[in-house]
Amino acid sequence: MWQDGVRAVTSADAGRIMPFLRRSSWTTLESSLVEVERHLGDWPAWMAVQGGEPEAFLLLDVLRAPVVQIHTVTCRDKRAVDHDLPELLRAASFYAKQCGALPPLYMGDSAWLRQPLARAGYRHVGDVLFYEKEGTDAPATGNQAVEVRLVDAADIPALVALDSAAFAPIWRNNAAFFRHALCSFAMLYAACLGGIVVGYVLCDVRQEQGQLARLAIHPDWQRQGIGTRLLAEAMRFFAEAGVSSVALNTQEDNHRAQRLYRRFGFQHTGERFFVMQGAWD
Repeated sequence: MWQDGVRAVTSADAGRIMPFLRRSSWTTLESSLVEVERHLGDWPAWMAVQGGEPEAFLLLDVLRAPVVQIHTVTCRDKRAVDHDLPELLRAASFYAKQCGALPPLYMGDSAWLRQPLARAGYRHVGDVLFYEKEGTDAPATGNQAVEVRLVDAADIPALVALDSAAFAPIWRNNAAFFRHALCSFAMLYAACLGGIVVGYVLCDVRQEQGQLARLAIHPDWQRQGIGTRLLAEAMRFFAEAGVSSVALNTQEDNHRAQRLYRRFGFQHTGERFFVMQGAWD
């Protein structure tokens, strides 16, 4: 039996934690319970225990460190939301601060989590909008002087530098993420001019739907048809993969990207995620 209080979770706890996650009604998670179980032990996680049984659970996704993102939150009931979840959020914040990460981030649509996060000092930092397109046609081809090729491991430092220049800290990918992408995503293309990596596009395929996971252009090379070229190449890739539709998400304030996506026939689905970030005391 577990001792009451808040404790770190390890892979050895999976046999009792996973059934708790499956039967709890107050749950938000970034992807799937399969991924939760896979990362128990290598991603930081905590649970609150009462009477020897779990009352609440929290898992942090640290793949993009120093960005640490709340991947999963599960509470047994409303009492656990009010009394146990704050302790887990404090544990996550302490972890992030101790390891030199940014304050923890939440991105999702679980309305029940808004108030507990706000009480814990999280503030709303933006929204993410979802777009979708039927088919894979491309109305433009973009800058044909741009070389588009597959990324290899030697390109990773350039991609990390590009993200640092193009995005606010909470949206940046690190070297570990790009190494993961090379072996876990269906396609990662770089756009090059004069041998310099000036942009990239990251795509995946899930059943019959294409997923445009990221389209990034270095700020010094924008307005030169590079984004159009990469998006056209992504559409070509999806066509060859046989997908019937393509989905993506983008920050609400990224108006330039949204104009490009609408030009290619993407439409806002109406779905959105809110983004909240903690703050240090």
